[in-house]
Amino acid sequence: MKKVVVVIMTLSLLAASALADPGMRAPRAKHHGCEGTFGDGTRMGGPGMLLRMADEIGLTDDQKDQISRQAETFANQRIDKEAELEKAEVKLRTLRFNEAPEKEVLAAMDMVGVLRTELAKMRYVHRQRVHDILTEEQLDKIKELGPKFGQGSRGGRGPGNNRSNAGGRHHGFGDGR
Repeated sequence: MKKVVVVIMTLSLLAASALADPGMRAPRAKHHGCEGTFGDGTRMGGPGMLLRMADEIGLTDDQKDQISRQAETFANQRIDKEAELEKAEVKLRTLRFNEAPEKEVLAAMDMVGVLRTELAKMRYVHRQRVHDILTEEQLDKIKELGPKFGQGSRGGRGPGNNRSNAGGRHHGFGDGR
């Protein structure tokens, strides 16, 4: 019985320390689409949403093909970059856990930051590429459809509209309104 209590206490302490140390937290949920808000204020669901609503917004077969190719290319690039980021985060956690020299830990932090920025830029560029495929009339139709277009499976709360997390922000998507 004493061993069971010791094991439970040890696990509790490990869980508490992991939550107290941001470097040891479980990874956040990954965002896999390109939905967000364009520079002109147009909210757009991801490529899947665009393709599902192709008839409503008037996509041509050529546009559908272009959007599908963009989505596939982006998905493959995103997977590679997220894997690279995850490895860098593991390295950072290991360095911090092993109390590595400050210089090594800071360099690992820099690498994590660089990779997160690269991923955010990739998402932005992908959104812009998809935006460029659409006509002004189609963009107007998306604006007209408004919340219906960005709902997806989130029950009306798309990225940037998730109020359940800190400050209503969703790691880099939308404007938080």
